[in-house]
Amino acid sequence: MPIRPATSLPGLLACLLAAIPAVSPGVADAGVYEGVRYYQQGRYSSAQREFSKVKSPAELHGLATVYYMGQGIPKDRAEAFRLYLKAAEKGHAPAMVSVASMCYYGEGVAKDVRAAFIWYLKAAGQGVAKAQYNVGYLYQNGEGTARNLAEAARWYRKAADQGYAAAQNNLGLMYFNGEGVKQDRKLAAEWYSRSAEKGYARAQYNLGLMYASGDGVKKDRAKAKTLLRKAGEQGVSEASSALKSLGGQ
Repeated sequence: MPIRPATSLPGLLACLLAAIPAVSPGVADAGVYEGVRYYQQGRYSSAQREFSKVKSPAELHGLATVYYMGQGIPKDRAEAFRLYLKAAEKGHAPAMVSVASMCYYGEGVAKDVRAAFIWYLKAAGQGVAKAQYNVGYLYQNGEGTARNLAEAARWYRKAADQGYAAAQNNLGLMYFNGEGVKQDRKLAAEWYSRSAEKGYARAQYNLGLMYASGDGVKKDRAKAKTLLRKAGEQGVSEASSALKSLGGQ
């Protein structure tokens, strides 16, 4: 049974929602705070009015999200992209992630994986874990840039060090297979373990296989069954099959 990496980038909506920053009085302009407050109350028209008053990067990002979601105003992905891009060009890291995601998926703009890579790389350079993971993924798969496993591992490590579960799993995979790094099954198990502790299903499956075989860890069928069961409960079909082979259910 193969060790499985994360198979794709996070969905666009997940990227956009995760990129919305927390805003509080004294941290941002009053228009942003009022807009977010209205947004959280479901008063989307009022939020849009507040966001449109000023043009700081954070406010542009907030207004773009209102357009993207179509809440209180007609949904307009092209306008959302324009506003995200305007904020991104002012150095706003969450907006960079949003621009990259929209370029990658072709939402509101023509699909452009190279542009997605460039914007993810800019956000990654500002320390955004999600962007660092995405850069690693694109390097690993040769999307938008030449395939470079050493660079993939380097960026996964940056995101993994920030606790990003998908990156921890994929870094574990690279140590397991010796891709971009020197093969080290013990380190693979350590990174899988960190990811699995956060509930990441693929890491639970991968670590479960290692405990089942005793590869890189001391063989422990009880731990293997527990991990495979957890992964199976989250929809990893191979985990259920592996659990059955161990006499579990």
